[in-house]
Amino acid sequence: MAEMEGLPTPLHARHRALVDALPDLLLRLRGDGTYLEIGGDISKLANPPDQVVGATVHELLPADVAEQLMACIGASLEQGTLATVEYRLRTHLGDERDFEVRVAPSGPDEVVAVVRDVTDLRRAMRDVTESRARIVAAADAERRRVERNLHDGAQQRLVTVA
Repeated sequence: MAEMEGLPTPLHARHRALVDALPDLLLRLRGDGTYLEIGGDISKLANPPDQVVGATVHELLPADVAEQLMACIGASLEQGTLATVEYRLRTHLGDERDFEVRVAPSGPDEVVAVVRDVTDLRRAMRDVTESRARIVAAADAERRRVERNLHDGAQQRLVTVA
């Protein structure tokens, strides 16, 4: 379908609407880390949206995050499969967030990356882990209390009776 006078085709408009409605951030990148397109929830970007397309991962992200993401892009392109990476990053809105990125090849030297904010999930997982640790500690403390009571109480009475 050809575009008429610069207007998007109905199919293109539907795809753009779908991408923009995503709760995740969608990125299209070249194998060298150049951002080609952004869509979805742009609040998850590390930089203002107008600075992203045409820039590279190394120009926009902290070095450690850029290296992780580039390794993921390389693995995805080399293996021709989905690759994932997780990192913590401050968004352009100033929020420190945890992200999971799924990278899939979409062309010979191009990938699509879906960036999901997993901050709340990670926090919930930490809360569950901490809660389990408190339960185990409370059970251990109760077991020790019962052992002391048996040792100090019942055992002493049995020795006295004997």
